[in-house]
This record gives sequence, structure tokens and C-alpha cells, in this order.
Amino acid sequence: MASGSLCDPCTAENLSVPATKYCPACEERLCPTCTESHTRFKAFKSHQVIDLSTVASDIPISAKKICNVHTDMLLDYYCTDHEIVCCRACIPKDHRKCENVLPLEHASKDVKKSALFTDVMQDINQLITTLNKLHDNRESNLLRLSKTKSVITNQISEVKSRLLKQIDDVERDLQTELSSLQRKNETEINIQKERNSKGSVQIKNKSERN
Repeated sequence: MASGSLCDPCTAENLSVPATKYCPACEERLCPTCTESHTRFKAFKSHQVIDLSTVASDIPISAKKICNVHTDMLLDYYCTDHEIVCCRACIPKDHRKCENVLPLEHASKDVKKSALFTDVMQDINQLITTLNKLHDNRESNLLRLSKTKSVITNQISEVKSRLLKQIDDVERDLQTELSSLQRKNETEINIQKERNSKGSVQIKNKSERN
């Protein structure tokens, strides 16, 4: 296989990532990240991923499935007992006692009834459920954020109102104090004027008598 082969799943996402592994069952070249993801799902546990360098360069990957044990044989049989594909050479060695080893084209007709198909559908449904939860969580977070913003806005308005009231109270107290101080000073000045006026009259009267 050419050393410049790219990862098929990444290529489908318009990414150019070098492939290092190959899954004969899926007919896909895989990069290290996709290889790890590939083996994580229960439906793919039986898939035997092989080094891409061991795949014959003259066999088109997209057209044929290659046995990772017998690299010159195609995976053209399916063992329903083990739920794996195999080649003709695998049958006498690993599936001699299995009761249901069928040609792949026959086995594929009942694929929807197989446990493997059920596992794949469970994995897909689980992914869909997870995506829906993420979507719901985002919606919930947006709603919670909106409510929090409303609460904070109201709190800011309340604090502003209290501060303005305090400023008004301080202003009123200062005005009252200034008015009181002004009246007091005016009273004292008037008293002093009156005293001065009386004193002037008394002095004038004394001078006239003399």
C-alpha cells in the first residue's frame, strides 16, 4: 500500500490526515485518532485492524476486503456464531465447529436480524441521544443565562434606586442644615444690628444732654 495513503473518515470530512492502519471489515484506511475511535464501539470490537504497510499495494482497498491473517485471501464468508467475517482459509482453523458460516452475499441479506447490526444501531442511537442531550443542555444553558441576566439586571436597578435615594436623602439633609445655619446667622446678625442701633441712640441722647 502506498505510503501516502490518507485516512478515509478524515478525507470524508475534507481533512488530509495520513493513514497508518486498515480495517478490512470496513474497507477503510485509518489514522491513529480514527483507529482509537474505531475500536471504542462495541459493534467494531471484532474488527481486526492491521498495519497499512502490510496490505498489498496492488489490491484496491475500496473494492476488496482482505483477511488480516491470510493476506492473499478475501473476506468473503461470515460466521454468525462469532459475528465476524472470515476468509476460506479461516474456516477450517477457527470456525470448524461453527454451525452458521455463510457466504457473505447470503449473510448480508439477514444483516438486520444479526446481533452485530443491533449493536451498530444501539451505538448510533446512543450517539443520537448524546447529541440531543448536548442540544438540550445548550438550550437549557441559554435559558438559565437569560434568567440570570434578568435577575442581575433587576438587582442592579434596585441598587441604583437605593443609591439615588441615599443621595437624595443626603442632599435634603444638607439643604436643611444649610437653611438652618443661614437662619441662625441671619438672626444673630439682626440681633447684633439691633444692639448696635440701640447703642448708637443711647450715645446720641447722652451727647445731646451734655
